[in-house]
Amino acid sequence: MKPFSVQLVFGRNRISDTFLLYVSDTDTNIYKSETTAAIASDKICGSLYARNRLPGDRILMGGMHKSLKKLMCDQKIDLSIRDKLPIICDGDGIVFVPFVGICDRVKSKKNEQMTYISLISG
Repeated sequence: MKPFSVQLVFGRNRISDTFLLYVSDTDTNIYKSETTAAIASDKICGSLYARNRLPGDRILMGGMHKSLKKLMCDQKIDLSIRDKLPIICDGDGIVFVPFVGICDRVKSKKNEQMTYISLISG
């Protein structure tokens, strides 16, 4: 898999032949799924971008830094797509990994401006 890094803009963002990311300030997904994240807009440091998984990647979840490799194993994410899944980051690091979860520092609370990110296959 060739490394990639794509700056995200509102609307459709083609990541690869396999995945598309949709970024919006309104929740357009009527189904709650592991491929959609609602993150607090004011907690985003800089701009959002998507990149491939790198060795040693870790995410802060549940108050603990956890290895993406271990979390992907625990979620039984197929080996063939692990390196293709976009890792959503900002200036401070990883904020969201589809099928894995959202970083604690950007989790939204009630009455906050939100940014929605949805992973779409195809």
